[in-house]
Amino acid sequence: TFVLLIFCITAVDAQLTVWEENFDSYLNGTTTGNAGRWTSVCGACITGDFFEVRNGVFSGNDVNDFSTWESEIIDISNYSGLSFSLDAIEVGDHEGPGCGCGVNIDYFDVYYSVDGGPFTVIEDWNGDGAVGHTLTGDSQNGINTDADWGSTTITESGFSGLSLVIRVVIRNTAGSETLNLDTVIVQAASTLPLTWRQFDGTIKGNVVDLNWETASEVNVSHFEIQKSLNAI
Repeated sequence: TFVLLIFCITAVDAQLTVWEENFDSYLNGTTTGNAGRWTSVCGACITGDFFEVRNGVFSGNDVNDFSTWESEIIDISNYSGLSFSLDAIEVGDHEGPGCGCGVNIDYFDVYYSVDGGPFTVIEDWNGDGAVGHTLTGDSQNGINTDADWGSTTITESGFSGLSLVIRVVIRNTAGSETLNLDTVIVQAASTLPLTWRQFDGTIKGNVVDLNWETASEVNVSHFEIQKSLNAI
């Protein structure tokens, strides 16, 4: 007699936070996260400029050229329904493609890489960016006196893999211009609920004795065992 055993695991539905950084725990002037959670580079900053934590946000003022904030390698291997979000906050007026100011254009660009692959840029967020750029100054009406995007939450979803890196690149070139990054969150709709250590079954007369052991469980409510005589 053929018997098919179907082993079902029911997980508790929840929106899970996989990784988060809100910068609230750092002193002003911090440029590297605790235990290497993130790093930053401002290669063109001079005296008076800054690219660092200030007042609970990561802030870039007059950085002069592209400056980079980057997360550590984030483990996403046990999750599904992944997404990430971050806040992009503008202080002052920034120049964009319509300003007629040549190369003096300001950007707030968000990139991500999955499994060590090439970085993908999120383009033209909410119509406030451009091809190849997430957000730019003065994108709405082509003049350099508008409010630009002000404050927005950028989100990305639909990716999966073993690891994720988030990168933010900004450029501004005046002491009146500041771009802030805050509340970086990676979330999952659910977790792959457990990791098996071993599973086996032994026939004992008219019954089958099943034994299993797990190495880890996350949000698992119960186990359900089903059987079939015809594999249907």
